Amino acid sequence: LNPNLLRIPSHTAKLHGGATSISLKPDGKSFIVGTEFSQRYSVDISTFTPELRETCHFGEIHDVCFPKKSSEIFVTASEQDIRVWSVSKKQELLRINVPNTTCYAVDIMPCGGSIVSAWSDGKIR
Repeated sequence: LNPNLLRIPSHTAKLHGGATSISLKPDGKSFIVGTEFSQRYSVDISTFTPELRETCHFGEIHDVCFPKKSSEIFVTASEQDIRVWSVSKKQELLRINVPNTTCYAVDIMPCGGSIVSAWSDGKIR
């Protein structure tokens, strides 16, 4: 080992899911952490504050739905959640989590104000 390596005091950071990968960024001021739930965080070394950078589903996507007369957002159905995404921002806007179930289908009401979903527990939400 290199004796000149910078030692970081022991800290903890709360992430969604267990950490599965970690890599120091080239600037040496932060590192990237990936989790088992497909979340990617940037963690500042000086404050140990995690910042969520990217998300995606960690399981299969069973359905995708666009609202009528709009291609700006879409909704996806997967394991334990449904998500609303922005096409232009290329990011998640909303996540509705239902633990220990799988969402198989989603639809958006014609008014655009509600999402209807079908789940593995036999419920329509």
